[in-house]
Amino acid sequence: MLCIVTNAFSSNWASLCHWLKHTIQRKLVKDMIYVGPLTNCLKNKNWRWPKAAHLVADNDEELMEFAINLGLKPTWIQHKSITHFDVNETRYRLAISKGATRQSLKEHVQWIRDHRLSNHPLELAR
Repeated sequence: MLCIVTNAFSSNWASLCHWLKHTIQRKLVKDMIYVGPLTNCLKNKNWRWPKAAHLVADNDEELMEFAINLGLKPTWIQHKSITHFDVNETRYRLAISKGATRQSLKEHVQWIRDHRLSNHPLELAR
């Protein structure tokens, strides 16, 4: 009896499964991966796009896994004041569609301060 499935039912079931997969994926990364505000930037020999944002995470493993899932190369990771990836507008939108939490400039700056201080306690002495 379960083997008899109409095309309409299987199509609806596939749509439901697709929606559920993406909803769960978004919920799983909602509080772990963040993307800062998309800002205008100057093009140079290393960056050819007019806009960029930082992709950051609560831990480096999550950041690397998410970045690879976006199609970023692991060698593109940057370990400056915070560990992050630069993303162009296309990857920014893709990150949000895959569940990254968008941050305002104020939220992003506060997250960077908190993250930098929690990972580098010597910063408190400065």
